[in-house]
Amino acid sequence: MATKRQREREQSFLAQRRDAWPSFRDAVNAINTREDLRRFLHEQMPKPDTPARLYFTSLMFFIDASRRPGQASESEWALYKSLAERLVANGEWPASALDAFNGQTSGR
Repeated sequence: MATKRQREREQSFLAQRRDAWPSFRDAVNAINTREDLRRFLHEQMPKPDTPARLYFTSLMFFIDASRRPGQASESEWALYKSLAERLVANGEWPASALDAFNGQTSGR
């Protein structure tokens, strides 16, 4: 059973993750090329075990595996699909990737 202190730390971590979402979302919405993506991941990657790192980990999984990360919320999934659509539109990613994404739904 979790102690009061453990619960408080977990709630704090989740609150910090929620607070990190708007800037992460805005930054990903600004990505239009693979070079933009590479630069974003290289320059903005938070340290391990920080709340925002989970978003970056999910984004890297999405790019590497071309499928929905298991922990991605609906808003994250929509953000990743939008990124894929921009990369495809700019000739930076194969159009066939979108077919695979369109069939994927929430794992929750």
